[in-house]
Amino acid sequence: LHEKMGPLERGLIILAIRPDGTVRIMQEMIRAKLGDRFLSPPPFSLETCYNDSKPEVPLLFVLTMGADPMSELMNLAVS
Repeated sequence: LHEKMGPLERGLIILAIRPDGTVRIMQEMIRAKLGDRFLSPPPFSLETCYNDSKPEVPLLFVLTMGADPMSELMNLAVS
């Protein structure tokens, strides 16, 4: 049965039986169809973002628990 099902069918079964496994199965589907590069975040460079920004297009930070960009901001301000 497992060999006959595609990634979408497996994902739907996992969603119905084990909702906590949904993230893992979605990552497997993305990896199979699109590749690993769609699962890992791109490298972040504050300097590059700053150079791309304009007064009309400000930088916005969406922070998560424990994230503190202040040291990177201070290093950018010094340079």
